[in-house]
Amino acid sequence: MLRVRTLPRHGSVLDVPAFLCALAGGIVSGVAFLLIDDRLVAVGVASVALLPFCVLLLRAGPRERDTKVCPECRGPLPPPLENSPEEGEPILHHCRPCGILWFAGSTSS
Repeated sequence: MLRVRTLPRHGSVLDVPAFLCALAGGIVSGVAFLLIDDRLVAVGVASVALLPFCVLLLRAGPRERDTKVCPECRGPLPPPLENSPEEGEPILHHCRPCGILWFAGSTSS
């Protein structure tokens, strides 16, 4: 029997840490360029300060909104089922292993 559930909407788990690393790296970089007279050293400090941000971005891989995952089995969800292009039509993903039809929102113009 096919069950229908609503697909949870949430951002990537790495959104907040990546933002905080970028913010901290930007602040440290700005301070480095203001306080260090040798520009080459300031560039080195800025590069090291932004390194955690780059590592987080590389570990993030593809964005969750690009590849949806079934919350039940953690398998990738296929593209949405074909619907009419009219406004307000549901966007549905069918997870065959779980037998769940995931509602991911409605179309809009």
